[in-house]
Amino acid sequence: MLWSFNQSNIANYYNLYLSLMNFWKTKFKNDIFDVNYDNLVESPEEELKKIFSFCNLTWDSNCLNFYKSKKTPISTVSVNQARKPIYKSSVNSNEEFSKYLTEMFHILDTKN
Repeated sequence: MLWSFNQSNIANYYNLYLSLMNFWKTKFKNDIFDVNYDNLVESPEEELKKIFSFCNLTWDSNCLNFYKSKKTPISTVSVNQARKPIYKSSVNSNEEFSKYLTEMFHILDTKN
């Protein structure tokens, strides 16, 4: 993940992601559900119910306690986060660093 240590690379990677998602949304506009992170951490049950509905799944309140299950194997670098409840501390956590991220914000602003 060497690209993640350079602001230009991060911004360009994100812009590529946005471009790719815009392409697929034009092809399958009713089949892609966007989840807003801020809404998810603020109202997890409400947002999860929207996801379940979109996927035509029956709501299961146990999903709110996902972090308590030891049955689900997790083999990613985020294993520690996945074993904790949804938390809000990441919301706007970048604000104190924004003055150091001007290069990245410029690339993001000029491509969107």
